[in-house]
Order: sequence, then structure tokens, then C-alpha cells
Amino acid sequence: MGEDLQTIILASSVLYEIVGPGCAKLALFLSGSYAQEEADGPAPDEANTLDTLIARMQDIQSRLPKHIDPGAENEAAFTEAAEEYEIASYYHNRRFKNKMTGGMIP
Repeated sequence: MGEDLQTIILASSVLYEIVGPGCAKLALFLSGSYAQEEADGPAPDEANTLDTLIARMQDIQSRLPKHIDPGAENEAAFTEAAEEYEIASYYHNRRFKNKMTGGMIP
């Protein structure tokens, strides 16, 4: 009985993989949510709509103010403070090690 069940499952999987994509595409087409494009490309009204959309986006971008990052100044100050801290901790650790070893570390 196990071999029969295995055969049925395998056959149904193969059949689903062969027939499924075509049926799904047909269902989407018949529902109107999918339209096949012509081989020549988009329809003329679609190309016109696309050009209009691109022109509108470029117009909006030209009217937008230039972006100034308010965090740039804060970031520079933070970086400078971090560098100062790194230098101070390096010399502090070096001085501490010299005290512990009696001045043996250069």
C-alpha cells in the first residue's frame, strides 16, 4: 500500500508542476489582473503615460530643496572627541604600564 501511495503522490506532484503554472497564468488573465503585452512593446498610450510620469518626477525633483544633513556637524564633533579619547587613553595606558614595569616599556 505504501508503494501505491508514493506513486500517487509523485504523479500528482509532477502533474501539478506541469499544469499548475499554465492554469495560474490563465486564471490571472481571465480575472483581468494580468494582460499579455504585445510583441512590439507597450501600447502607445502606455508609453505616453510613462513619459508623462517621468516628466512629473523630474519636475518635482527640481523643485525640492537641496538636502543638508543636520547630523554632519554632530558626527564630525563626535569623531574628533573619539580621536582625542583614543590618543589620551593610549598615553595613559603606556604611562601605567611603565609604572608597573619600572620604566622597561618604551
